[in-house]
Amino acid sequence: MSFVNKTVFAETIFAKTFSLSFLALSLTVLLSGFANAISSSEAQEKIGVIVGSEAKEILSLSKPLEVGASRYWVFFYSIYSSKRILGVVDDDDGSIVENEDRLKAVGKTVYEYGVTQEYLKKNSWNFGAIEPVMASVINVLSENERKLADLTSSVEQRYPTLSFRKIEANLNSLTEQAFALETALQDGISLEQIFENEYTDSSLYQLITQYNNTLTLLNEFSNHYDEYRKTISEVQSQAYKANITDPDYTSINTNLERLREIGFSSLYEKLKKEKPASEFNKLLSEERENTWIADGIASFQFKKNYYDANNAFKAQQNAVEQTIAAESILSQCGISVTQLKKDWSEVKYLMNKGSSTSYAKAIQKMPLIEAQVQSITEKYEACLNPPRSRSATRGIDYSTAIAALLVIAIAATSYWYWKKKKEEEQY
Repeated sequence: MSFVNKTVFAETIFAKTFSLSFLALSLTVLLSGFANAISSSEAQEKIGVIVGSEAKEILSLSKPLEVGASRYWVFFYSIYSSKRILGVVDDDDGSIVENEDRLKAVGKTVYEYGVTQEYLKKNSWNFGAIEPVMASVINVLSENERKLADLTSSVEQRYPTLSFRKIEANLNSLTEQAFALETALQDGISLEQIFENEYTDSSLYQLITQYNNTLTLLNEFSNHYDEYRKTISEVQSQAYKANITDPDYTSINTNLERLREIGFSSLYEKLKKEKPASEFNKLLSEERENTWIADGIASFQFKKNYYDANNAFKAQQNAVEQTIAAESILSQCGISVTQLKKDWSEVKYLMNKGSSTSYAKAIQKMPLIEAQVQSITEKYEACLNPPRSRSATRGIDYSTAIAALLVIAIAATSYWYWKKKKEEEQY
């Protein structure tokens, strides 16, 4: 093998080795990220110990929700429930999220998700429920165009004063609206699938926007349907005033009635009654959304503060009360428990007050309480076991120092003797 070939071979091997190493490193980093993630059951357990029996009632998502750059397990009540709670667990490190800005961002996404599930899907205003109806409507409209063409060609020659032009114009406009709505519904189904696969705030934002646009188009289609039906009624009235006799009059009137039906009646009546676009935007109003989020955060924070304060109180209770009970014994060593008694009374007052703020204040005082008990304990132990006094004067052992001095003296004398002898030899 030539030098050039050897060089190329070596470079190829290096490149492959580097690529494999880089791939292995990338996989390691990727897998380490997954390794840090916690499971749904672990997240539920963290929330469960805080909310207690309510854990059976609250809802949760089937997988983590990505908001910003982080993923969260989220626990909450229905948007229609009188109860509120918003428990959030960081999927990366398993910590319970308490940062208010992060909670608000997560809460907004959860609430909007709730609107899509609990209002739109529950009441069949979701893309998947409307799309089959509109697909059928488009087929009927196409058939109506053919029927109207046949009716026009057979009637207008015999009755020139009777015009179907407005019906034709409105039918064309209605068909265009139907196709626009069908496209929006198909896009919505795709966006909904993307969100179900990812559960991200960005994909939910797109989904909410698409629902808003689609419900608006649905209202516009309904208004065009009103115009279409109105035009048919006007032509029926013209036929009546034209004194067209049977069987032509009955035939014309019957054909017009058939054109009126496009397979939209049931959805039309439901739309007029429930007004989904209006209700959807009312549910997404800033005031309602912010109230749900704020109440959920406050409710969970209360439960967490109570849980933490209660655990901290129980952890210190026995030691503190035993220390206070031994006040007379401790006083014999000059140790006072007055400040401890005062601080512990304040802690008990805060615990009995029973507010989220009072629990938080009680938690803040616990390290001080613990430090006081530790200090009193150490002082008492020192009182019981005083350090031994030193002996008045200990004898100093000079033998080592003297031996060292003798070695130095002998070495110096030997050097002086060697140097003098050297000088004498030179002369």
